[in-house]
Formats: sequence, C-alpha cells, structure tokens
Amino acid sequence: MRQIVTYLGTAVVVAIMSFGLLSARDSSAGASHVFADRRPAKETDLAHRSRVRRAAERETRSRLEALRLPPGAARIEKAPRVRSDLEDPFMEPATPNLIDRSALWSVPGDPSEVLTWIREHPPGGSILKVESSLLDRGVTTSWSIGFEWPLLKGIASERVLLMTAVATATHETTLRVDAQAVWILPRPSSERVPAAARFLELSVGRSGSPRRELSLANARAVRRIALSINKLPLAQPGETSCPAEFLHPVVVRLAFRAARGAPVLAEAKQEVPAGTCDPMRLSIRGKHEPPLSDGQRVMRRLRGLLKKARFEGS
Repeated sequence: MRQIVTYLGTAVVVAIMSFGLLSARDSSAGASHVFADRRPAKETDLAHRSRVRRAAERETRSRLEALRLPPGAARIEKAPRVRSDLEDPFMEPATPNLIDRSALWSVPGDPSEVLTWIREHPPGGSILKVESSLLDRGVTTSWSIGFEWPLLKGIASERVLLMTAVATATHETTLRVDAQAVWILPRPSSERVPAAARFLELSVGRSGSPRRELSLANARAVRRIALSINKLPLAQPGETSCPAEFLHPVVVRLAFRAARGAPVLAEAKQEVPAGTCDPMRLSIRGKHEPPLSDGQRVMRRLRGLLKKARFEGS
C-alpha cells in the first residue's frame, strides 16, 4: 500500500510506503535522537506530572466529544467488516507521552461527501493541516484529514483530530476519529541554577581546540542569565529527526559560582547554533539533570558576552 499525504499551507506532498509522525532517519544525512529522563522523580514532581497528564486527557476527550458530524451519523463499536485502514490512526507522533482517544461512526454518504461536509464544518478553533489517501494497487481505499490546534502551554502539544473515512456499504461510510495530544512533561523542581550564583565563567570553543574564556562578576547580570536558564522547558521524551551533525561543534560552557574561586554551583553546556536536536545540558552541584530545550534563548542573551570572548581569545 502507498499513502499520499499533503501538508496544507506548505505545498509539500510526499508518497511513502507507510506514514506516521514517526521521525525518519537518513543515516547519510543525520540521526534520530531520543530524549528521556529515567531518573526517579520526587513525589512533588510525580504529582505535578499526574496533574498535567490528567488535564491533557480531559482536553483530548473534550475535543472528541465536541466533534460535529453530518446528519445521520451514529456511533458504533466496531467497523461492519475488517478494514486494516481503520485499525490505527493514519498519523502518530513517536513519543511515550501520546494520548489518543478514538471512536468509530457510521455516516450516510460516500467518503468524499462525508469529508467535504466536515471540511465545511471544521472543529472550533482548529485549522485543516493535512489530507491523505491510501492506495492499494492503484485503487484508493481510504481518505483521511487532520485538524490541528495550538499548543496548550504547560499542558499539551501536537493537539490534533484525525479522521479516516472508508466506504463500507452502498452510500455509507465508516469514519474513524482520533483525538490526539502529547502531554508535556514538566521540568523537575530541582533543576534550577541556585540563587546563590553571583559569578559566571564563560568559555567557547570546539572539542580538541583552545577555548576562549571570559568571566562576569556583575551579580545582577549573572542572575539574569541564570533566570533565563531556569525558564527553559524540558526537552520532551520521544524521537526527533535530526540533520547531519558537525563532527566538532562549537560548545558554550557556563559555570556559575557564588564568588570567584568558589565551588561550581551549576554548569550548563550548549552546542551552537542551538536547535531541536542540541539540547542544553545542565548539572546542579555536579548532578546531571534532564536536557533542556530552547537553549537559543540563553544564547541570544549571551550574544554580547560571546562576541567579547571571541574577541579576547583571538
């Protein structure tokens, strides 16, 4: 079978043997990174995770329950006959944090009529993001569309409603609907640059090459930099398709101390340019913490210091 997928708004059309939001990997061009926090979590962090997940599950169910379908649609427990097209959602992100709530309906009309009606009555607040069809020996066996909602900050990302339509009788369609979301793993409460940090040592360089160094003793400026790190979100678990990696990337190292010569309170390392596959690595008092995303925010704040370090080291 071959699936044709069109991403609306980007004019990208791909034909592949089987499709999902599972990250692709081209060994000649890049790698597939998997982020996961396998350390035991504190009780307070576990409670926070549980609250976030429950909130994401409630929101996902509410989107499924609020779905509008053509007149005459009736909820059913299973398709009238076995159809592999309806066994799974046609898209699925590669993450253990996926929430998927599905249901089947029997709807009068052929699949094109049913999906046309749904396009004309889209779920509230959503945008039509993807259209797809599945071919078997040159014959289309199912049609799919997907609607998307914005990120729900601190709760859920990749909020979609996926629909696959299959003709199962004369002028009758069986419709599979999947409400999906990826619940956002909150950052551990322990992963913070300590408030005692007043002195910063910054170094820039490539692996195996001389590093350029700079120190910053302005306590207020150091706290602003520490705060920007403390605001970063956790790199979420799952697979991410990455471009080709540099053999010797530039690495920025930040060492926070209470004063010059005092023990290191926290150390952050970030490859630049920072991207999805280059999370910030943070350790607190020598203890490695889960990786953080959006490290480019901190690099932007450090832009002036980085330029100065390069100048003084050249």
